[in-house]
Amino acid sequence: MVTTNFRLGVFGFLAHPGLPDSGAYGLEDQQAALRWVQRNAAAFGGDPHNVTLFGESGGSFDVCGQLTSPGAAGLFQRAIMQSGGCTTSWPDNGVIYGKPASAAFIGKAAGESAGVALASAHGCSDAACLRRIPAADLVAVDNGSTPVVYGNRVLPVAPAQALASGRFNRVPVISGNTRDEGRLTAAAPRPSTVEEYRDLLTEAFGPAKASRVEREYPAGNAPRVAWGAVLTDSVWVCSQLIDDRNLGRRTPVYTYSFADRNAPTGYFPFPADLPPGAFHSSELPYLFDMPGFVPNFTPEQQAFADQLIRAWGRFARSGYPGWVGSVSLAPNDIHHVDLARQHNCSFWPANS
Repeated sequence: MVTTNFRLGVFGFLAHPGLPDSGAYGLEDQQAALRWVQRNAAAFGGDPHNVTLFGESGGSFDVCGQLTSPGAAGLFQRAIMQSGGCTTSWPDNGVIYGKPASAAFIGKAAGESAGVALASAHGCSDAACLRRIPAADLVAVDNGSTPVVYGNRVLPVAPAQALASGRFNRVPVISGNTRDEGRLTAAAPRPSTVEEYRDLLTEAFGPAKASRVEREYPAGNAPRVAWGAVLTDSVWVCSQLIDDRNLGRRTPVYTYSFADRNAPTGYFPFPADLPPGAFHSSELPYLFDMPGFVPNFTPEQQAFADQLIRAWGRFARSGYPGWVGSVSLAPNDIHHVDLARQHNCSFWPANS
């Protein structure tokens, strides 16, 4: 197992006209690490010709980036995307962990526009001036999300477009989500009432679409649960299934839903009116021994964690995790599932 540091935020993904081919430095850091693995894996018992790249959430976006980056060709032979894909985007109000957001990947023009605005906020009009700004000052300003920028040598085209056209590094892929991704975001202060839920829908989709979404996802007595379902289906699962279909036309893809709705919450506080379910990132303690989570495993959950580790390890060795198609993964309950139907994906293309 190799983990790596890479640049984040403005240091990893700032685009600016004065910085040629900028906007994806973080991905270049990862490629440098992968080249280090190629040179050194044999020294610690690894096989440089059998490397599996995997990540969750932002890490999953990075895996997508490497799948579609020409510079990553040949640096890995398997890929795992956990909760995040090339097509992932957020609604108009950008509600994601309380910060503005748009999409996991944005084009060069939008990226450079954001970079120019950032520079202007610091009194700069060129890259030389930006380099003189102390790092602490650059991170002191909350700039919201920092999407990966395409339209440069690292990502010549939009990753979603690269998948659709077949211009990607063709390796076997595991791709999946948690059953209730959006509940982590729904634990934010809003929506605690039906009125706040309706306000969020209107901000996200506009009045006309918001009405359609509310009919499909009524709040009832649980506005947080409804909002979590909207985010799970529209932001996370249905968009990633688009990527899975495009990948699956040209390479083996194994899809899953992590569905342990009794997963321990660990450090995350959930309000009393929101059952956590299988929230975003809830699968990670099952793959890693995370303090604060694992001590709360039941014997069945510990056995399930062992199953997941074996599946991920089997895939790393052979490119086959032990199932075909799409499966729902939960303690004592692993079965095939129609993810598009389960997450109402026929509704979202016309309403997102």
